[in-house]
Amino acid sequence: MEDRPFRAHLTLGRWRPGRPADPTLPDRLAGYAGPVWPVPEVVLWRSHLGPDPSYERVAAWPIAP
Repeated sequence: MEDRPFRAHLTLGRWRPGRPADPTLPDRLAGYAGPVWPVPEVVLWRSHLGPDPSYERVAAWPIAP
């Protein structure tokens, strides 16, 4: 168990080790708005990282229309 306090976050992606960073990415995404997509629920996932990562659905909350 970690001694540091929990800090909630939203992971949108992870960079894989061994892949070089793309220094042009921030400029290429500067004007990107992305598509509109519905969000029917918020899900809390637990990550079990390691050589064979897995993800466990802990809880879910529906979002009212």
